[in-house]
Amino acid sequence: MVTNNGSKDFEKDQKMDDIKTLLELMQHKESSVRESAVRKMGDINDPLVIQPLLDALKDEDGDVRVAAAEALLKMTNLTSAMLEGALKNESHNVRRGAVMVICEKGGPRAFEALLLALKDPDWKVRVLAANGLGKMKEFRAVEPLIQLLEDDDPDVRNAAINALGEIADKSAVPSIIESLKRDIIVNKISAANALAHIGDKTAVKPLIEVLNDRHPGLVKRESRKPSAERLNGDEVQETMVADVLGHEYISVCRAVAAALGKIGDPEAIEYLIQALKSEDWSLRKVVAESLGNFSDNKIVAPLISCLKDKNWMVRRTAADSLCKLDITCLDPLKVLLKDDDSTTRALAVEILGIMGDESILDTFIELANDSDPKVRLKVAEALGKFANVKAKDCLEKMINDDNIKVKEAAYTALSKIRKEQCQQKF
Repeated sequence: MVTNNGSKDFEKDQKMDDIKTLLELMQHKESSVRESAVRKMGDINDPLVIQPLLDALKDEDGDVRVAAAEALLKMTNLTSAMLEGALKNESHNVRRGAVMVICEKGGPRAFEALLLALKDPDWKVRVLAANGLGKMKEFRAVEPLIQLLEDDDPDVRNAAINALGEIADKSAVPSIIESLKRDIIVNKISAANALAHIGDKTAVKPLIEVLNDRHPGLVKRESRKPSAERLNGDEVQETMVADVLGHEYISVCRAVAAALGKIGDPEAIEYLIQALKSEDWSLRKVVAESLGNFSDNKIVAPLISCLKDKNWMVRRTAADSLCKLDITCLDPLKVLLKDDDSTTRALAVEILGIMGDESILDTFIELANDSDPKVRLKVAEALGKFANVKAKDCLEKMINDDNIKVKEAAYTALSKIRKEQCQQKF
């Protein structure tokens, strides 16, 4: 008969044997073997494995180091003091792993530990610490993060910008604006996103200035269009650089346009409308989406003009934005119902259908015979919003349409009308 004490002793001996075996495997020349051993060590959850796991943060292989950090998160006996001690380790990989664990594990001393890590000589440690403070959304971190915006490393500055955006304290807005103006392209984008998240209207004017800025790369590309035969090697390289700069700066403009839309200050409307003239379709698309966040008659005509944009994504986005508006004058949209382009007609039907104005019902019925099935499809969907005899009769005819999608849309719309009529009777 085995006693309880005997059983416990056996389990303890077995655990020690397992730890010893895993410790040996953690020294194996194959990184995959070391990684597997570290992960199994994490399942043991014993104080004896904490130091070996901390040591594994020094491993030359990144996957092993990540496995060690994840294993340490499982350790219930891992104390703040142990992690703070790891932050002073001479190995930057150990300090990185310690910060990762602190960010995930938290605890009463996590904030102070991360503040200390912001001053670490290793750039990655500073990045991880800034990310962790951003997730905490701790207002006490604002000033240290603002100071980090002067860091020599661009990735560290980027992490600080993102963290300040997450915390969303308005006192950080002036400093983020400075990053928007003078930092590298990637950080300008992060700054615009951070300002959008904070939503403070003092950022509107600086954002407009960036949107209006004529970047040197863009100017070169637009003003110089020499033929390939006339370019020497230096000119080819210069033109390529200009193209890259122009392309990258457009990404800043997209972020700025999105930010202006989210902040929603009417002062930005005329500048966004001007940006619709950009040659870059991706910027026009973002601007069309941003304009949909405003309730102002000035944006109706520019958005309607976007329904004829050469890029279908711009047209689609403009239509979505128009559908969100309370448009009092439908005449400009009604004109598009007779446009030569069938895609434009279809979009006009969709928008007017959502608005549900019965004055256009007769025009919809005429378009039920349009030559393009995508127009007839939108007509069928729109007629479902008019619960009257005219719409019902037209839909009954459209059930016999040659196009299967039009048939299905007509049947669905007709069923909707009949259901509503039944509900009204009872």
